Amino acid sequence: MSKKYIMFVDERGFLSKDINKKFSMIGTIFEYDNCIELKTKLNQYKKEVFNNNCDNAFLDDIILKETVLNNIDAKKRKDFINELPLLFKSLKFTIISSEIKQDINYVKDSYYIANKNLLKSFYSFIIKKNGECGGIIMEARNDKASYIMQQSFFDVYNERSRILSRLEDIQDKINTFIVSEKDNETYGLGIEVSNILNNILFRVSNGLREIDSKLMSYVEYGDTDKIFNAIKHKMYKDRSIEITNKQLQKISYNSMKIFSKESKMLKEQLKFKDMKINEKQREINELANEIQLLNQQLEEALLSRKSDNMTFKILSDIDFKMKGIEKKARVAEN
Repeated sequence: MSKKYIMFVDERGFLSKDINKKFSMIGTIFEYDNCIELKTKLNQYKKEVFNNNCDNAFLDDIILKETVLNNIDAKKRKDFINELPLLFKSLKFTIISSEIKQDINYVKDSYYIANKNLLKSFYSFIIKKNGECGGIIMEARNDKASYIMQQSFFDVYNERSRILSRLEDIQDKINTFIVSEKDNETYGLGIEVSNILNNILFRVSNGLREIDSKLMSYVEYGDTDKIFNAIKHKMYKDRSIEITNKQLQKISYNSMKIFSKESKMLKEQLKFKDMKINEKQREINELANEIQLLNQQLEEALLSRKSDNMTFKILSDIDFKMKGIEKKARVAEN
């Protein structure tokens, strides 16, 4: 049975601080049936690290919200951070990204392109995995800016068949769009994981350490981005399976060029072979005439009853000529 996938997306994305000003959107993909496993693992992780002291705290809030961070004991916080690389390594998920150069004069267009590319990559992933279908999950947020961005993303999703018309079955393959609360039993923990990954990839792409020094000092954490090293092999490399018209024309032109070249070569080979056949045919005709002449000489020798030596010589010449004809005929056939 084909698998179903869900992709968690932070609609806000993030902008790099370098000179190129690249805008990135991250999608974290889980197999739908693995959500139960995800819930079990994360709840077990929270229990082992915090006992029952942080049952109501979301994992991403511990990293992203200072108000939550301040209420957690420093040792518990350290244990939480140290266990994250192993946790993320054990979870089954795939990260896809859409990265474009941000044009400050066309911010809306840049966001549209980033959304479109993310959907295209998700479609590519589903096809590569021979999946049945997939859905988009976003976190319900209370601020107006997030609502506007989610609406923009939904507009691209809603028009996916027209926008990505080359991907004929994209409407069937990506067929769900859900805005979910973070405490949702099915999708909540996926949102938490996605938010943490989004933050880590933002920091690393901007040359920052993956963990903020407010969580743990860099002296304690060490000089390696351990979580990033644990997840980088989960990045999806094939961003698109679409072939543009320009590429198709190039492929078609190259194929025609190769075919024309091969056709010309075959014609030249056939022409050469015809010449060889004609040449051999002339040689065969000449041998046939010689044999006819030898036959006449044989008849004359028999009629005049010339010596046996003369008759034997003529017969030998005929035999030699016949073998020559057979040999040339075989060569002509080949």
